[in-house]
Amino acid sequence: MTGRFQTDKDDRPVVLVVEDDGGTATPLRILLRHVGYQVRFARNLKQAKAMLNRDIACVVLDLMLPDGDGSEMITYAREKKLPTRFIVVTGVCETEYLRKVGGLRPDKLLPKPMEFTELLDALETPRPVA
Repeated sequence: MTGRFQTDKDDRPVVLVVEDDGGTATPLRILLRHVGYQVRFARNLKQAKAMLNRDIACVVLDLMLPDGDGSEMITYAREKKLPTRFIVVTGVCETEYLRKVGGLRPDKLLPKPMEFTELLDALETPRPVA
């Protein structure tokens, strides 16, 4: 891991996985820990917003959550001026909705089912300098 991410006390980047499906969340947590990330987990928007702070380097975000639209997390982070990166992972195929989400400028938009290597590539790709 290079110095691309803000890190927690033990110097490993912190990734927040926001996913309500345990069949997706559990393997993600295991694999991300295995490759060296600290992983926090939220099942819904309320939990995720409560956990989002400057310690979170990246959010792996599902869009369809039980208490709302996951894209609200991106808007929330931008309003708080947090440097958090967002990798959106979704099974949504509706063009207009995906255009709306794309307008929020997530760092990466990955379709479900995704390949773990795609997620790792997205995590390791530096954010372009604006």
